[in-house]
Amino acid sequence: MDALVWVEAWQVQAEMLPFVVGQSVTWPVGSQFNEEALTEHVGADTAAQISVGVDWHAPRPEDTVDYTGIVSRIEVYRCRLAQGQVISGSVETFSSAEVDGWESEKDGLHVSGYLVTLTNTRQSAER
Repeated sequence: MDALVWVEAWQVQAEMLPFVVGQSVTWPVGSQFNEEALTEHVGADTAAQISVGVDWHAPRPEDTVDYTGIVSRIEVYRCRLAQGQVISGSVETFSSAEVDGWESEKDGLHVSGYLVTLTNTRQSAER
């Protein structure tokens, strides 16, 4: 089974967990995420296709499940922000083979997150 997963940039930074295309990863994921905020970043059509979001900082561990899969595609999302909100029309995306959470923001675009396609996903054993 394949899954389209949203990974917020700050979570990659906080956990210091870089990843690359072809790598097998195990991430805590949940289906509860802020759809309105996500829609601002990726658009309504893409947001509707996202299966789960990575959440290393869930308030309650039981709100997430560990999923394992192979990273087959990474799309980086960048935008301009004003008072914490995405400035309309400022979202830019590009494919990447690797992510470390610290992409350059010198041009004023903030890396908000990564849209990751995981293949061969499966729920991992109990934590």
